[in-house]
Amino acid sequence: MKTVAGDNDGQVIQLFTGTTDAITGSTAIPIEYALQYQPMDLGARSVLKEVSRISTLTKNGKQGRFMARVDLEGGFENIGSINDDFENEFQAQLRGHTFEFRISGITNTETEIIGFDIIRPEINETIKT
Repeated sequence: MKTVAGDNDGQVIQLFTGTTDAITGSTAIPIEYALQYQPMDLGARSVLKEVSRISTLTKNGKQGRFMARVDLEGGFENIGSINDDFENEFQAQLRGHTFEFRISGITNTETEIIGFDIIRPEINETIKT
């Protein structure tokens, strides 16, 4: 089975076949990537939450970026750059009901995005009354 995709120029692209972009005629162009998670309510949508510590989990994900958007409003805010695959912790001041996270970057190695951890003791909750 092959995984394929397409670009804005109508070219068909086979995925997971290398570490560089050969579509433009050059095999030396790094591949851009972005993984955006769907909005998460972290247990209850009606509860206002504060998230202050997040850790990313990658394999060869250095030089990527970690971003967040709160309550589907505005654009994504840059939280920080990924510089370690295991101990990459960000301090953030996110306050809202739902949270979207995005990991993006450019690479010419086999990069794996494993996910992220919201460090639980740092989630504060309040219920509107």
